[in-house]
Formats: sequence, C-alpha cells, structure tokens
Amino acid sequence: MALGKTVKDVILDDDEVKKLVAREAIDTSRMIKTGLKWTGGAILLALAVWGGYKIVNKLIEKNKKDAELENAKNNVHSENLNYPASEYDSMANSIYKAFDPASNWTQNYDETTIISILNKMKNLDDWNMLVYKFGSRTNAKTSSSMTLIDFLREDDASDKQKYQQILDLIGAKNLLT
Repeated sequence: MALGKTVKDVILDDDEVKKLVAREAIDTSRMIKTGLKWTGGAILLALAVWGGYKIVNKLIEKNKKDAELENAKNNVHSENLNYPASEYDSMANSIYKAFDPASNWTQNYDETTIISILNKMKNLDDWNMLVYKFGSRTNAKTSSSMTLIDFLREDDASDKQKYQQILDLIGAKNLLT
C-alpha cells in the first residue's frame, strides 16, 4: 500500500463503521431539516406576500366604491329630484331584489324590474340619488360588496347595452363600459 498503510490500517472495525454511519445519518438528517426550514420559510413568505396583495386589492376596491358613492352624493342637486328620498330607497331595494336570484326565483336577474326603475330616472340628479341610496350591497352570487353600477356592469352584454341606452338619455354616458 502506498503511503505506508497496511490493509489492517484501512479496514475499520464494526464500532468504527457504526459511528461513521451514525454520523452520516445525523448530517443527512440535519440537511433535510435545514431544507425543510428553508422550504417552509419560502412557503410562508409566499403566503404572506399573496395575503398582502389580496388585502391591498380589497382596500383599493373599497376606496373606489366609497369614492363612487361619495361622488354620487355630492352630485345630487335636491331641487332637481323628481321623487321623495323614501322613493329612491324603495327603488334601490327593488333593484337589489331584482339582482338577487333567491328573491326572483331564477338564476338570472329580473331585467324587467331593473329597466322599469332606470326608466324612472329623469335626470342625472335622480340617477345619482339612486346610486347613493343603493350604496354598497352584497352580491348573493359572489358574496362581494358591490355598488349599483357594479351590479349593472356584471350583467350580460345585451342587458348592459339596454341599461346604458337608458342612462345615455339622462346624460350618464359610458358608465357601464
């Protein structure tokens, strides 16, 4: 043997082999645990980033809805309203029921009721008051909070076109696009 070692020097006894195997098993175990810690940390970091993204998006949507409602409220000139405030409340509730499949016993919206109420809007002040009185309500299909404009935008293309044609007559242009 080169380097002055004999075969006896190279052969390990059973105890030495057991120690070596145990040491290698401990090193492998440590490596696996370290890998799992890093993987778990990466997963937690990804979940935290995703959660933060969802929270920020919800805040942005809420601020958008709040601004939409505030804009409607600020653009109402009470001297131009054609109905008492209680009538706008009633119309808002009727439209909400028309959008609720559980209320109208169908899987679709009650387009007839919606169109009938939109046709009652004689000017932008009527429309803005209706939007304001509708506020933000829960969509039964999606469980999300939505304004009247959101509900109208959610409907299918042919209904949205009908709604927009009515709104165009009072000067509420391009709301549903």
